[in-house]
Amino acid sequence: MERPYCEELPLAIASVPMQEFQKLYPPEVALERGTMFDELYLPFEGKECRRYDE
Repeated sequence: MERPYCEELPLAIASVPMQEFQKLYPPEVALERGTMFDELYLPFEGKECRRYDE
């Protein structure tokens, strides 16, 4: 299926708010948590998902 009009469209448009430097983690904590900003640290607390047919 050919879609010639897609070549004219932008791939993506990102909208990223400016991050204010408020509570910063020390480097060793930031490396462990994957962010240096306390406001962005959102640990995953989900559970393992399994298929019904297993």
